[in-house]
Amino acid sequence: MSFLFFFLSPFASVLQAQYAQDALRFSMYNLQGSSRFVGMGGAMGAVGADFTTASYNPAGIGFFQRQALSLSPGLNWASTESNWLTRQSDTKSLFQFGSAGLVLTRRSNHDSHQGLQFFNFSIGYNRLASFNQRILVSGEQAIHGLGSYFTAISNGSSPNDLDPFSSRLAFQTYLIDSVPGLGGLAYEPLGAADGTQVQISRQISRSGSHGEVVINSAINYAHRFYVGATVGVHRIDFEQESIVQERDVQGTVPFYQSVDWRDNLQVSGTGFSFKIGAIYRITDAWRLGLSIHTPVFLSLDEQFSSRMQTQFDGATYSALSPTLQFAYDVNLPWRWQLSSAYVIKKKAILGLEYEQVDYAGISFAPALVFSQDNAFVDTAFGLSHIAKLGFEYRFEGVYARLGYQFQSSPFHSSVQSSFHNHTFSGGLGWQLRKWITIDGAFALHHREGRQSVFEGYGDLSTARVLQQNLLFQVSATLFF
Repeated sequence: MSFLFFFLSPFASVLQAQYAQDALRFSMYNLQGSSRFVGMGGAMGAVGADFTTASYNPAGIGFFQRQALSLSPGLNWASTESNWLTRQSDTKSLFQFGSAGLVLTRRSNHDSHQGLQFFNFSIGYNRLASFNQRILVSGEQAIHGLGSYFTAISNGSSPNDLDPFSSRLAFQTYLIDSVPGLGGLAYEPLGAADGTQVQISRQISRSGSHGEVVINSAINYAHRFYVGATVGVHRIDFEQESIVQERDVQGTVPFYQSVDWRDNLQVSGTGFSFKIGAIYRITDAWRLGLSIHTPVFLSLDEQFSSRMQTQFDGATYSALSPTLQFAYDVNLPWRWQLSSAYVIKKKAILGLEYEQVDYAGISFAPALVFSQDNAFVDTAFGLSHIAKLGFEYRFEGVYARLGYQFQSSPFHSSVQSSFHNHTFSGGLGWQLRKWITIDGAFALHHREGRQSVFEGYGDLSTARVLQQNLLFQVSATLFF
């Protein structure tokens, strides 16, 4: 499962715009869907006859010759291992539905293999991405204190001009204080300064999904040419909580004990997209597919807030930021996919697929408000290539599947070129009766990256992080 968006914070020195980070996260799809789709690595653009293809190549629905109802529940485990000053690991689990859909078929020609054969209609839900993740980074002997960090970003600003979500909270909780006699424009740390050994940790917990309700129609012409179209209604739900904690466990800072700084981001919204696709059977064994996806036109609502608490000897101080609420529109990028499938002696099928996404095509509106964000997207994001490989073998009513996906960096090569995704998958399917099949699948996503402990010190406060996401899923399909 290409759990797509794992490590945006590592590039905080580059990705200063939170809105750009969110849009990129929502643009990157994971390996989600039915168990057959997952097991074959998503390389089904020219294979067809699976409900999830309605979200990728709509022509695949044209391969159905019986009506079908399918449901695909699963369990998702996200595990991380970080290496900063100490090694830390964390795990977060999630129950989810990868796909649920209904396909209705209508036979148009019973007497010939010429002309229109089937006109099919499908409706249902496909999960495009899951944001399930939790990262813990910690160190026992950090030498970069939050007091010095907030002092550095606050100097030159009056208390009323400080960032209400960060530095003003530090000022209100006495983590920093103004220097007397300098007009309130200079600050000094009352908490830990650089060079002081403290215990510091950051935990980032993310949840939510990008899902799509699909309404699809497809035709089968002469069992040779398949054409389909999908209207997708998209739903985004995303929540992130970041907790930064600092402890003076050695008692090296007079009167100071700890700080707890938390922020919460919630994003939700809906949108729509259109997809068209075609599959042509060059021979009985060899098929070619092509699909084009319009941008996803999203309307989003964001809420963001922060709070901070400091503890000194005999005193505790707390401060809460205002809640920032903002509504905006964003267009996610165009996508196109070229696929091929080859049937081997009616026993096996090999699927290949290439997908291209230009993340520089992300755009925000109103343009006047987001002029800097749009300019930043043009500079930071670039063309990403996605390769998919899938194989299925059938023997005596049992189907064995293997798959692989690779996605290159979504960032411009001058910004970051090593942000790659690797996903390995496999599964089994059983034809229990002519009217029911049961499929099981697993997918393992692997990525290495970097996670900042707190922004402001670059590589001095970033940790190496290994992320692995494991999906186990079953699907039941009824034919009638």
